Amino acid sequence: METTVIKTFHDSFEANLALAKLSENGINAILENDEGVLIDPSALTTMKIRLKVMNYDVEKSLMILDMVEME
Repeated sequence: METTVIKTFHDSFEANLALAKLSENGINAILENDEGVLIDPSALTTMKIRLKVMNYDVEKSLMILDMVEME
């Protein structure tokens, strides 16, 4: 099955909050490049943490993240 990047972050904390919010709503998601930022904080300026979900969860995931940003 295919995955789609739905959001990118420069901040590991924010990326993990979004991951947790999706998980709370029954959506499996993964973060890519999260470890690189933790190992080398100077990578924050160039490295992006990618939040990915399955293609069939894209629309629902975006709605959930939009609701979180409005709070």
